[in-house]
Amino acid sequence: AITAYRRTLDLSPELAEAHVNLGICLQQTGDIAAAKAMFGRAIRLRSDTFGRIAQALPAAPRGELWLDSERLRRSLAG
Repeated sequence: AITAYRRTLDLSPELAEAHVNLGICLQQTGDIAAAKAMFGRAIRLRSDTFGRIAQALPAAPRGELWLDSERLRRSLAG
């Protein structure tokens, strides 16, 4: 899936959902830093992806739970 999402983003880098989905896949592999980079790109493209990202972050085995949503937004804005 990671390869497919990367290929999709090579062809259409404006697809926020592909950034979110790639971030989720990367998070599942334990690469939180790369996942958060993808999440940040998704939010910059479409701010309405934030809710899905906030739900995805704590869902993975190596996820993160953020109680302050504004702090999370700032963290992803990088």
